[in-house]
Amino acid sequence: EYIGRCRKWNVPPSRLHPFMRMKLLASWGAGVDLWWKPHALTGKPVLTCSHPDAPGSVITDAEYWEKDWGEEHPMDVDLDRSFFEQLQALNQIVPRAAFDSDTSENCVGGGYSRSVNTLMLFGTYEAKDSYYVFRNKNVDRVFDAVCLEHCQDSFSCAMSVRLNKCIQCFGSLDCMSCQFLFDARNCEDCFCSTNLRRRKYVFMNEQLSKEEYKKRMAEIDLSCSSTFDTWREKFLEVLRADTIFPEHS
Repeated sequence: EYIGRCRKWNVPPSRLHPFMRMKLLASWGAGVDLWWKPHALTGKPVLTCSHPDAPGSVITDAEYWEKDWGEEHPMDVDLDRSFFEQLQALNQIVPRAAFDSDTSENCVGGGYSRSVNTLMLFGTYEAKDSYYVFRNKNVDRVFDAVCLEHCQDSFSCAMSVRLNKCIQCFGSLDCMSCQFLFDARNCEDCFCSTNLRRRKYVFMNEQLSKEEYKKRMAEIDLSCSSTFDTWREKFLEVLRADTIFPEHS
């Protein structure tokens, strides 16, 4: 069946074992490193997301977008040659933008767009005033964030949408002023809990009154690293003991 499909699509069959191909497809390409690499024209070191051993040269992003590279290095398509051979030849003569970014200002990272005042951002679209963000979209003042969308003022969160003033929230939607949550929806002022829906003032999966919740939270200072680490360990215990994981998580 596989060989038949290759013939239908006119592509060569892979030489890799099927399990190895699955590993390659399922691998997580981090891409969150920066190196110094010589500038294509001046030879001076340029900070870039392109590995020093990668083929091709780099220039600054501003220099890259100033030119029409189709005019700089025109190349006719040769139907008698492999497409990938021609692409490789093009990659060797056309320099790459150092950060592989566009329409951004005062940013350092790789593969980002329409961002401003953000440090160490990778594969991110529309980030502002954020630090250490990876594969985010439309985030503002977030830190240590992975795969967030439309989130603000949040720290160390991942795989979530529309968070506001949250810390260590994962796989959650539409939550505000919450800490240490997993699989929560439409929650506000909840702490160290899982599988919540439209809840307020829940502390370690226990429903509290507003007054009792505020009293307990006043005793917790997450700006202290030892306190943060202690509660993070308790959160992991809750995840192991009392959590129902979504079918496709």
